[in-house]
Amino acid sequence: MSRKRAFVEELLELEISNLTDGWKYGKSHAFRNRCQGVLLSHKGKKIEELSEIFSVSKNTAYTWVKNWKKYGIIGLITKPGQGRKPTLSINNEKHIEVVETAVRNAAEKGVNMKDEIIEKLAMKDGFSNRTLRRFLQKKTTPTRDFVSSVKKHQMPNN
Repeated sequence: MSRKRAFVEELLELEISNLTDGWKYGKSHAFRNRCQGVLLSHKGKKIEELSEIFSVSKNTAYTWVKNWKKYGIIGLITKPGQGRKPTLSINNEKHIEVVETAVRNAAEKGVNMKDEIIEKLAMKDGFSNRTLRRFLQKKTTPTRDFVSSVKKHQMPNN
């Protein structure tokens, strides 16, 4: 038994404009594809054609159309929590504590920082040097909020 033909029938000028802007200027590649998929569906492309154009399954293309019909352009945005979870997170206090200790030990005793972190966090697969470098940069680079709050509290030089 086949599915009922799903496509986007009517779009307002504002919706077409929003989808076009999302397609051209969207932050993520997935969001841009979804916007373009809805626009192509509006122009009469079948779900099978969309799945071939974007190299996704038919179920995925159906989901794009369904989410568009139910939620509008908000339904095409990737929700928080989707995707791969970070190996080391600056929001995880245990990760911060273990890395800070490993950095201190590496500076004082000359031990391998990466091996110590993997051992203390009981990581099966470990992580790359680049992951550690990104973590340390995020941890040590001040955010805009931090910089602006420091500027507010600084006393003017007389």
